[in-house]
Amino acid sequence: MSVKAVCTGCQKTFNAPDTLAGKKVRCKNCGAAFRVPELGEAPRSTASAPVAKRAAPVKTAKAAPVAVEDDNRDEYDLAGGFGDDDNALPAVAPARPYTPTAVAAAPAYAAPAAASSRGTVGTMYPTTGTTVAARHGGATPSAGPNWLLWVQVGAIGFPLLLLLLGKLIPPMATAGILMATFIGFAFIIWGQIGILIAASQEGSGTLLMYLFVPIYPIFFIIGHLDDIMPSLLRTVAGFALIVGAVMMILSQSSK
Repeated sequence: MSVKAVCTGCQKTFNAPDTLAGKKVRCKNCGAAFRVPELGEAPRSTASAPVAKRAAPVKTAKAAPVAVEDDNRDEYDLAGGFGDDDNALPAVAPARPYTPTAVAAAPAYAAPAAASSRGTVGTMYPTTGTTVAARHGGATPSAGPNWLLWVQVGAIGFPLLLLLLGKLIPPMATAGILMATFIGFAFIIWGQIGILIAASQEGSGTLLMYLFVPIYPIFFIIGHLDDIMPSLLRTVAGFALIVGAVMMILSQSSK
């Protein structure tokens, strides 16, 4: 035998077992708790009762909260089984207090060593501190007495000295002209070989453009002036020696 019960929350009608007569149950539709009427008692519903107009609220002093003991210990949930309104929550361990860890100090900035005035010749890469020639596998000249530089200065200065003496001593002019011409061509060839090596380190395409494209050698020399400065100076010195020899020949023929 069942007892008809009406939920006071959603007004839904249930047929509860007669064993629940007079007990409090929970609606499985809205979750509201209501009382199942006794056998033979008409089901109660609070939705149809007229609600009186509320009067204006009167401000009163707040009373201290009073702990109310839960009296719904024998409540039955229509969704299944007896239970209390307040479901027990599992105990949670308290969170550990935050303790900041020590942060290691950043290493002190070490300024890069100053480059030597007689160090590597070439464009320096800012991220690596190496020259173009070094990045392409070229040798890096070391600091110290550059004996090759003094040899080149002597090889250029001696023919010039003979040419100047040839103005005063005509028999020495011939030796000066021959030596200036020979050393001049040697310096031009040496300088051009150095520039071709620098172009080949950029790639075979750059080398071919340097050899066969007009005016491109000028742009290449301007763009790589730091890398090819020694070779460029040798070429210029060679042309200077040849010009000096030609001028000496013209001065000798005019007499």
